[in-house]
Amino acid sequence: MSDLTQSRLSEVLEKFLKSYKNKSGKHIYRARISQIVASGSISLIVDFNDLLIYDIDKANMLITDPDEVLKSFKKATYETLRTENPSYAEKIRKDLTVRIRNLEDKVPIRKVGTEHLDKLTEVTGVVVRTSDIKPLVVTAAFKCVKCGHTNQIPQDKMILRHPRSCEECEEARNFEMIEKETDFIDYQVIRMQELPEELPAGQLPQSYDVSLIRDLVNITRPGDRITLTGIVRAEPEYSQGRGKLRVFQSVIEGNYLEVMGKEPETIHLSKEDEVLIKTISNEPNVYERLVESIAPAIHGHETHKEAILLMMIGAPRQHLQDGTTIRGDINVLLVGDPGTAKSELLKFAYIWLQGDYTLQEEDQLLQG
Repeated sequence: MSDLTQSRLSEVLEKFLKSYKNKSGKHIYRARISQIVASGSISLIVDFNDLLIYDIDKANMLITDPDEVLKSFKKATYETLRTENPSYAEKIRKDLTVRIRNLEDKVPIRKVGTEHLDKLTEVTGVVVRTSDIKPLVVTAAFKCVKCGHTNQIPQDKMILRHPRSCEECEEARNFEMIEKETDFIDYQVIRMQELPEELPAGQLPQSYDVSLIRDLVNITRPGDRITLTGIVRAEPEYSQGRGKLRVFQSVIEGNYLEVMGKEPETIHLSKEDEVLIKTISNEPNVYERLVESIAPAIHGHETHKEAILLMMIGAPRQHLQDGTTIRGDINVLLVGDPGTAKSELLKFAYIWLQGDYTLQEEDQLLQG
């Protein structure tokens, strides 16, 4: 993409951020940019559908050429933020990131293939492993041993890139990396696996490694169900003494991550819900009624339903006097023959945890 095209794209995206209004007539992105300053954040979250409504060509370009469009989006966000708060815009200029969510089409992990390489893709899955947070080099500082000049080398690959020659004396050897002058960011790798309810019968679950940086690290843990927007990359595999192989490994470079499900404090209860909860809580058989409410269309399995109920509700973490900590959440493993309703129980728990509905509407949702 030429500099002229890049500049024009940045202008269009800047106009989108400044002028786009939602159905209520509010400038939502100007408000979000103001929130970045108020909260000390470094990321602007953009809904893909908003860009699709505003300019379908730019939205399609974002999917097919995310590297260039996100670069222009970052520039547009910086210019918009600079009009709001110049000092803060300059402070986070290097770390400022635009994150995209709610793509039109979600791709099952099993179907992510070569046609998605270097494209923006949205997948859902369950986190099965997380790595420690490690420093990742963004710009490496190398000191020339001969003349003492420090060379700043931007890094965009996993293999550390050294200077070809010194910018000052053109020395091609003898460089020493200076960690104190090197720019680092937080880096983490998670492994996400396809959801159990999406797993074809008789197949093993497939998984992908996802690289996360900056403010995306450490916001998910094993067992979480997540929706991830990212760019699919092909990384070379190596053979000792033979260099790169023809076979590459697919990884996802995370752009936006959202843990599916709601925390209890974020659930809105109406007055009718509160009255219903208090009424049920005063009944003598309330616990039995709660167990029976788990997948009511499936008969039997009372012990399994009770375990699922306790898993979904959880309990407060307890700290004993001797320093021992008892966690409040549990995990449930269902093992059984095919056709014994394991998947249906799992689907019920998933719908119950994800549902955005009142208690009175729950029956209708399950029956529908």
